Amino acid sequence: MIATFAISGLLHDLRTFADAIEFAHPNRAWLFLALPIGYLLLRLAAKLWSRSPGLATLHPSFAAQLLRSRRRRRIPILASLGAACLLFGRLGPHWGAGENDGLAVGRDVVLVLDLSRSMYAEDTQGPSRAAAAIRTAENLVAALRARGGGHRVGVVAFAARAKVLVPLTTDYDHLELSLAELDPAFPPPEVRATDQSRSGTRIGLGLMTALSVCDDRFPQAQSIVLLSDGDDPFDDREWLSAIDPARAKSIPIHAIGFGDPDRDSTLTLRGELLEFTDDRGVADPVRTRLHEDVLKQIALEGRGVYLPARREMPAVDPFLRELFAAGGDREVSDDPVPQSRDRSGLFFGFAGLILVAVFILRR
Repeated sequence: MIATFAISGLLHDLRTFADAIEFAHPNRAWLFLALPIGYLLLRLAAKLWSRSPGLATLHPSFAAQLLRSRRRRRIPILASLGAACLLFGRLGPHWGAGENDGLAVGRDVVLVLDLSRSMYAEDTQGPSRAAAAIRTAENLVAALRARGGGHRVGVVAFAARAKVLVPLTTDYDHLELSLAELDPAFPPPEVRATDQSRSGTRIGLGLMTALSVCDDRFPQAQSIVLLSDGDDPFDDREWLSAIDPARAKSIPIHAIGFGDPDRDSTLTLRGELLEFTDDRGVADPVRTRLHEDVLKQIALEGRGVYLPARREMPAVDPFLRELFAAGGDREVSDDPVPQSRDRSGLFFGFAGLILVAVFILRR
């Protein structure tokens, strides 16, 4: 019983430690493929050398010795361990408190995705508005990654309710994965209407949720980008509830509009036409269009800019240049951001020691 509790506690501590590890370069994980590939190439070389009489008479196969000699079997194991330490160090592992606080640089951008029912309309290159908005969000994340500078991105989704999908982070791989997992036709259940929530497009709720994600330590270095069609069946200007709080925090609200602003579109879900029944019991198709007047007003009142994507996929680079021109980056502040300690040198040191051991065994 005591041993069971000890093992359980050890596993819990290991999981806690693993969760605390961060990587500066997670995109380099593919380099670990070199380990099995290198081993397979080594075995192939040993077989080819041993089957070639000419080569066998010239010099004993070093590869064959590595694989045959009982004493030298330690060498490939140690070499693999050293290579693993070297590659792990290349990932840039960080954990524990660093000696110095990092500088708060870059900008923070919170993307607010409209996943309400009107976004099902297939009048864009998405083909649906929701798909076009998600693809645009992915393009924005990729463009921010390419700009460098430590820009953080957060993602909020909303319909009748709102949910924080990703808090502010520089982990672009996680951001891209989270956006790729979104189904335009089936938004997360947390944003759908319930018996207690009023159905519709609650733009104000989505913007207020985005404000809660923003970092108050860095005023004037935050931006909110609303990706929507502006179509709210209630037309109650509920979005006004977020304007004053955003102004008080000096956070501009930008908007990108998706859909056809000139003609109505019907909605289909998995090939079925969506309809509503009026008070007389008559069924009629649900119709929607891009309401640019709403989105322009939000951008105007929110001191941001409006990008009319409409039926096309928008160019995000000019939009980001305009967005960045509207405010400054995060700079050194009285409350700098704590940084975890870089442990890469520890693994590089292990790799060096193992290399020395391999050299001694080889001799």
